[in-house]
Amino acid sequence: MKNKRPFFRVLLVLMFAVVAHAESYYGPTVKNDRLYQIALALRPVDASVSQTMAALYELNKGAFLDSNINKLQTGSLLQVPTPYQIKAIPLKQANSLVSSH
Repeated sequence: MKNKRPFFRVLLVLMFAVVAHAESYYGPTVKNDRLYQIALALRPVDASVSQTMAALYELNKGAFLDSNINKLQTGSLLQVPTPYQIKAIPLKQANSLVSSH
């Protein structure tokens, strides 16, 4: 009888690969949604709200009128950044983006 474990190992690796590349979304946004509130709910423990806001904005620029983070369009489906994408944005850069609007 052949050992079936290699098959299950391959299957397990493929399942993790699919999960690792799966994208998460938030939305569709409603009238009173604000980027700050969304970022506060989605931010990783070891990242700031500003970093999360910046990452959300960078991934979803089309969801904001006039490229303004304070003008989130109702009905937008936002791609949620990974913790790695969020933490890759320097805090100083994130704070600068948030304060410039």
